[in-house]
Amino acid sequence: MASTQGRFQDYKQLYKDRFASTLVVPFFVRGRVAGTVTLASKTPTQYDINEFDLAKVEPVTTKLVELFEDPSARLSVLSDPESPSERQADKVKSDTTETAIRREERRVALQEVSSFLATEIREPMGFIRAQMEEITSEAHLDFDSQTRVETAMRDLMRIEALLNEVLDFAKPLTLDRRSCRIQALLDHALSLISTDLRVNRIEVKKDYPARLAPVRWDEAKMQHAFLSIFKNSLEAMSPGGHLRVSVKLHRGRRNEVVIKIENDGVPIPPEVVDKVFEPYFTTKRSGTGLGLASVKKIVEEHHGHISIGSRPEQGTTVTLRMPIPRQRVPYRGKPVTRRARRTT
Repeated sequence: MASTQGRFQDYKQLYKDRFASTLVVPFFVRGRVAGTVTLASKTPTQYDINEFDLAKVEPVTTKLVELFEDPSARLSVLSDPESPSERQADKVKSDTTETAIRREERRVALQEVSSFLATEIREPMGFIRAQMEEITSEAHLDFDSQTRVETAMRDLMRIEALLNEVLDFAKPLTLDRRSCRIQALLDHALSLISTDLRVNRIEVKKDYPARLAPVRWDEAKMQHAFLSIFKNSLEAMSPGGHLRVSVKLHRGRRNEVVIKIENDGVPIPPEVVDKVFEPYFTTKRSGTGLGLASVKKIVEEHHGHISIGSRPEQGTTVTLRMPIPRQRVPYRGKPVTRRARRTT
């Protein structure tokens, strides 16, 4: 203690007129004194060595040791150590910030790649397809040559379709909001796959509220989102399965409509559930992996939230939570009562 007291003696002249009692506590890193913590007070008996509980200083010295051993470690406010809940909140906030940064980096990188694909690949491909169409329309080719050229054109058009899907995903969405009904959007999306549902004997159960006010969504884009979810559900189901579509209205601080699409098909493996909304991730043999990523983009552009849950023997549930505006009751004013005219 004498050596550490000596460190404070060098500054004693600075504090002698301000403090009446002091306490110097050393802390050690790898067996050596790395520094001291000096406590001072204007009360003479505040830091009496025989009465002061040194355990109160232990959290401070422990944090200092962690900082010296790992410079990247966070140092809490010494006078007010963080509670576990505060540390957890800071960790969640840090993770959220890092996720947002990574998302922005991916968006910028995707835009750069898309710009390259649009100028260096799509334009030449369009020129090649135009030349091939001109050859097939003007030249007199034999049957074998005509077949080979048409096959090449079909492959070229398939590549163009995939490329357009990538480029459409990369560019910002522009919503054309119009008044529409959720039940009608869901029913129309189901009608587009009605043949597949009938062939595979899929039973569809609907649970819609009796009355639900119209919403202002981009009808075409939300229709595309529902259709993509239904197609994915259908691909995971076996013949004779069940598909349930429910719509519920939740009122509170934020009014929202909750749409659940449940199927009893093959569940998603736990290790990939958190990746299904990531761009270009797919477990299929073919496809770009942009189906559910596009759905997520559309939902979030409408300020909604989409999640997916999957368990063995319970199938998969896709949940959409979409905000809806509060209904305003028009002010009608107080009724005006007319007084009877007095006659004389």
